Amino acid sequence: SLVPPQNSTNSAKGVPMRKSMIFVSLVVLLAIGVFAGVNFAQDPLAAIDAAYAKRNGSGQNARASLALAEQAFNNGGGFEAAWRAARACFWICDRSENAKVDVEFGKRGWDWGKKAAELAPNRVEGHYYGCIASGEYGKGIGIAKAIFKGMGGEYETQCNKAIAINPGFDRGGPLRAMGRYYQVLPKLARKLDKALDYFLKSEKIAPCMTRTRFYMVELYKETGELDKAKAVGQKALTEAGCAEHAWECSYYKEQVKKLLAEIPAQ
Repeated sequence: SLVPPQNSTNSAKGVPMRKSMIFVSLVVLLAIGVFAGVNFAQDPLAAIDAAYAKRNGSGQNARASLALAEQAFNNGGGFEAAWRAARACFWICDRSENAKVDVEFGKRGWDWGKKAAELAPNRVEGHYYGCIASGEYGKGIGIAKAIFKGMGGEYETQCNKAIAINPGFDRGGPLRAMGRYYQVLPKLARKLDKALDYFLKSEKIAPCMTRTRFYMVELYKETGELDKAKAVGQKALTEAGCAEHAWECSYYKEQVKKLLAEIPAQ
């Protein structure tokens, strides 16, 4: 079975380091589990979900979630552990500006997503989290290089499968992911009309998802539709974000403010 490579090596020096990291991860997630009323020993997947529910900008929490998801998979967690590992890898990359982190964990998340999709091809999670993790890997190596290597086709295939199964998963996530793909392609290949179409569909499903509206403000700025950028930006700032994405929505509200500040007053 496919198990992505671990961070540390199997050398005499690397093994204690890996054990130490797993111990720290266990302590972090056990603490989260106690706070959330979860008995980790009885339900490791619930503890992983508790960590994800309290996600923030900390890579430490994300890595703790990944370590436990991988451990759960090795203990027979199968599909449910595999897709959670892919999700954790995306979480690590999503808040990272380090290309090496994006390459390493984006690839691991991509592999975990593919493994989950093999185990349960009719479930959305493996296709979706594998897709967005592969996008982070592409960001790490460079979008143009990723497209040259043929990753674009695989991204589209995974994303389209997720859309076909459940376009509303993760608050319109598969639609948002496809829109973002068309938005960040190299300039000559970019398809902003398609990107906007997917964003609008995603926004309709989950208007509370500030990330989607941030992408839309970016897009309207690029196309010079500044009135639309302002209107969408104001909606993002004045309306409540999705409760289960509280930290993420708060983060993107700040990013929307920065974008709006760059638009000259008329």
